Amino acid sequence: MKAQVIRRHGPLGADSLDLALRPVPEPGAGEILVRVLACGVCRTDLHVVEAISRSCPGRDPGP
Repeated sequence: MKAQVIRRHGPLGADSLDLALRPVPEPGAGEILVRVLACGVCRTDLHVVEAISRSCPGRDPGP
């Protein structure tokens, strides 16, 4: 699957995020796999990239 990952923290720019390929997760017992065709980006997501809220570079911005 495709994922946007944080490349570096700081002011938003073309080099802030990278499009990366990640393995498709395998659902566990009692779980389902949902295909997402589109999603929004909220200001909180951008705060993570700008290092106002912390996440680790190289990780998916989401949970």
